[in-house]
Amino acid sequence: MLIVKDFKWSQTEDEICIRVPLKNVSKDKVDIVTHENFIKIHASPYYFEAFLLHTIVEDKSICQLMSDEARFILVKTEPVEWEKLERDFIDNIEKLKVKNEILAKVQENEKEKIKKRLELKDKIRRSEVENAMAKDAEIREKIETVQKQAIQREISKVEEIKKSKKKEIPPKATSRAIDVKKKIEYQEPPPVRQSGSIQISFSKRNFLTPKRESQDPAEQEWLHKASNARKSIGFVPDDLRPEERDPMYLKGKGDDFFRQKNYLAAISAYTTGIQLAKNCFELYLNRSAAQFAQGNYQRCVEDCSKALELLDPPVASNLKARLQALTRRGAALSKLGFVRQAYKEFIAAVKLDPTDELLKHDAEMLRAKIENDYSSEDDND
Repeated sequence: MLIVKDFKWSQTEDEICIRVPLKNVSKDKVDIVTHENFIKIHASPYYFEAFLLHTIVEDKSICQLMSDEARFILVKTEPVEWEKLERDFIDNIEKLKVKNEILAKVQENEKEKIKKRLELKDKIRRSEVENAMAKDAEIREKIETVQKQAIQREISKVEEIKKSKKKEIPPKATSRAIDVKKKIEYQEPPPVRQSGSIQISFSKRNFLTPKRESQDPAEQEWLHKASNARKSIGFVPDDLRPEERDPMYLKGKGDDFFRQKNYLAAISAYTTGIQLAKNCFELYLNRSAAQFAQGNYQRCVEDCSKALELLDPPVASNLKARLQALTRRGAALSKLGFVRQAYKEFIAAVKLDPTDELLKHDAEMLRAKIENDYSSEDDND
């Protein structure tokens, strides 16, 4: 990474202009941070940052990307002349501390902006849905009105036809019709049939499609191969007896596999146990150890975080487990290259057990690595 030092700056009564030279840089891969007293731009391989002497109006300040440079136009909070661009620090540690605080505030502000944008987008979407529903209701109401009018017109036509074709019925025919009507009225209705239900059961099947005799050999071959693949890691949940479907039994099996350095089998056992008991912190904690041994550091961090959630509230009886989760998550973060975050994890562990010298030594090693990396950046300047 190249630290840019040959920048130029100028000022007016209300603004600061900073010109940072950038050559052959893609605009799609530029990271820009503008804070009230800090600015930063990272466009690989170039890096530039400045701790401003006075504050600026963050919302009105901009950064323009040109073909060969980046130009910051910063609006002053107060219309005074700046003696210099950057403020001074006692040492690099103070400078790093201030930088971390500023970046934390920037991240928090970005999260808040994203949250507001999402809320506005959701509000607009709900408004659009409500408008669409209201429009659909209006259309349905119009259609129903038209249908009712059409039905009424047809009924009127039928009534008119009946009136035009109506003729007088002879007395005998009328009497005969009345007798027939009486007979029909006194007929007994047929008995109501009894209701019932039919129970249907289906045989167990491992595939979603209907069973076909022509496909049965291929399906059986696939099931056999899948079973062998699961057995190759030393653990098959379907082979467990009913009395063995116990989370603590699965934890013990995972511990045995871990001691035998069969980490994949251990992870499988712990995972099956978690499916049966999702709130058992011991399963997450032990699986994190297997993930770490297997080199799955990201999943190790996730399991440690879940274990710490389940270990809340913190009490004396779960102190040891919380120590393990913090130190293991710190070690995994260090492996992933997040040294500062790893250092915070070990500091939290030291606060839980101040008498552990090994923890203090590991925390000191991480602190020294952070200072060494920062000093290396200053040397490159």
